[in-house]
Amino acid sequence: MDNTKFEKQLWAISDLTRGNIEVTDQKYYIMAFLTMRKIEKQSKYNIPNEMKWSNLISHGLGIGMKIEDAVKKIEKLNPDLEGVFTQVQYSHLDDSYLFRLANEVNRLDVPTDSENLSSSLLYFMASAEGRTGGEYITPTPIVDIITSLFKGLKGSIYDGTAGVNQLLIESARKADGEIRLYGQEINTKTWALGKMNLILTGYDEIATIKLGDTIRNPLFMKDGRLQTFDYVFMNPPFSLSNWGREEAERDLYGRFLYGIPSKSNGDLAFVLQGLASLNKKGKAAIVVTHGALSRGGADQRIRQELLNDDVVEVVIGLPNRLFFGTSISASILILNKNKDESRKGKVQFINAEDDFKELTRSLNTIPSEYIQKIVDFYNEGEELKGYSKSVSIDEIQNAILSVKQYFAVDEITTTIGTVEVDLNAYEESKMPKVPLKQLGEFFRGYSVSAKAEPKNPTHKIIQLGDVQDGRLKIEDMDSIELTDVKKISSYEVREGDVLISSRGSVIKVAVVPKVNESMILTQNFIGLRPRKDVNPYFIKAFLESPIGNYYLSLKQKGTAVQIINKKDLEDILIPNLDVDRQNDIAESFIRSDENLFRAIQKAKELHRNEYIKLYNEMGISGAYTR
Repeated sequence: MDNTKFEKQLWAISDLTRGNIEVTDQKYYIMAFLTMRKIEKQSKYNIPNEMKWSNLISHGLGIGMKIEDAVKKIEKLNPDLEGVFTQVQYSHLDDSYLFRLANEVNRLDVPTDSENLSSSLLYFMASAEGRTGGEYITPTPIVDIITSLFKGLKGSIYDGTAGVNQLLIESARKADGEIRLYGQEINTKTWALGKMNLILTGYDEIATIKLGDTIRNPLFMKDGRLQTFDYVFMNPPFSLSNWGREEAERDLYGRFLYGIPSKSNGDLAFVLQGLASLNKKGKAAIVVTHGALSRGGADQRIRQELLNDDVVEVVIGLPNRLFFGTSISASILILNKNKDESRKGKVQFINAEDDFKELTRSLNTIPSEYIQKIVDFYNEGEELKGYSKSVSIDEIQNAILSVKQYFAVDEITTTIGTVEVDLNAYEESKMPKVPLKQLGEFFRGYSVSAKAEPKNPTHKIIQLGDVQDGRLKIEDMDSIELTDVKKISSYEVREGDVLISSRGSVIKVAVVPKVNESMILTQNFIGLRPRKDVNPYFIKAFLESPIGNYYLSLKQKGTAVQIINKKDLEDILIPNLDVDRQNDIAESFIRSDENLFRAIQKAKELHRNEYIKLYNEMGISGAYTR
């Protein structure tokens, strides 16, 4: 059967529920009715005749109470179904409405093919609530990649953040041998939907799905220890703050021997849970944010320990806008406790960020040919410039595993046009160089919130739009009233300070000229106060050069917003020239810029006068005033 027809039928029934059932419960009622319809024909479940779906919907008189009583008894008779159907009430709905809804579900042409059925159900569940409805749904292309990565998939598979179990279901569908599925899910209704999903797709007999908090209370235990598995496939919640830091500090299962993640970001807690759940030959594929791969502090220390133990095998950078309701992009982190000899001491990075097709303005997908390309490059371990690269663990600085770090674009657009940069040639040249941090002191911008025009302004505030063509447009700056002078003094700029934009895709550099007004740097910039024997315009000229610009582009992080941190700038290597050479070069750059500015102004004036002359010839000059 064409699953498009089934999807249209599902949406027609969903329209019927609007205004009668809370939007968050619509999919639950429909999935529950579909599941009741399915289990009445399965011998593994004990369903008394009077509680079978076909009898429950034979007439509508008191149907809500009939269904409510029946599901309670069904769950009692079948412990494996406990809590699956009783997450909502049925008797509070109008009988006539519920009777119609039940019969509409009963007439659905459900696909017999598990693949078509699973994809239709997932799309329905993810979309039913609009923008926020898919938080527990792993995007189909990510599921396809993860479940296709490992050849000869068989054995035990675990998902500690199971959602509605689509990673487990797809794994079972693609398995090459006997397989067992294990999952844990924290959200009760999501857990129930996942159990229904397994029943409807026919994989419930090989699955054990438990309800609970994986970090605070892991439920798969064996002989007093965490149960281990052949594979771990997980798509944990992104950047979870309330993830269980306090419990992790008292962990008795050896999950946090590599370190405890920060309280505000629990991404790596789930990575460590996955790693601890692998047997000695196990492999894991876990979806993580870019922040988890590049964040400093506790996360950096954990990543370094993972690298030291050589369990990080591959990082796959994915396109953005794959997830319902968010433009965030992510990566797949592959861990392997039993690396092949050829992969030891290295990490393979696969840059699949451009392997997408736009579905809507807010949603992308990954076509099947790109999915196969990713899988092939992983399995073969091959390298391809700009796409796949193996990096020695010794070369990985600060334990940064973000894919972008290892696929910098060699071409960059600068004032002199598009050029190809060879950073190694620069860094290995005999030209003496010095880290930027040795030429001055960096300082951060002040976090300024948007406010109305101040009554007693004290400072001009430097924002991104105030830097144009490498110059500060002081006359256009907004003003602000600041009273805490002691605190503010560390953010005030002085003549000669170098300003570098820290947010946004366009990199901006400027030098503060001599001004009579007090100005404050906002959080959109990082300031550098050069030493007295360093010319600030020389620093500016270098940062705007092909090499400097390339350095800055390498340091940018983030997906929705590009960000540069103060620490990222400190180690940029700049030519170490004496101050006289710096002054000569800086003055030449300034003179060149001024010549260009004057030439542009002169060209604009000629252009304006030519237009006025032509308007006179057209006979229209008398109809407007200047």
